[in-house]
Amino acid sequence: MSAQACPGSCNSKYWKAWDAYSKAATAYDPLDPATSRPEPPDTPWRAGGEPVWCTEHTTQIRRELASLDDLT
Repeated sequence: MSAQACPGSCNSKYWKAWDAYSKAATAYDPLDPATSRPEPPDTPWRAGGEPVWCTEHTTQIRRELASLDDLT
């Protein structure tokens, strides 16, 4: 199992939380006493599989690829 989060929609809250944290960290000014350093999010996430997608998304991707027409 991967130590990274699945990039799929199952982790949308996780990705949004990290995006907000990244923006806040960029805007943070350590010389401004009115601001405080942002805390990294502690949002739970679903681990990716081998190599990237979780089992739910791997199954969905295989099903969608199998439904494609052959190009031969």
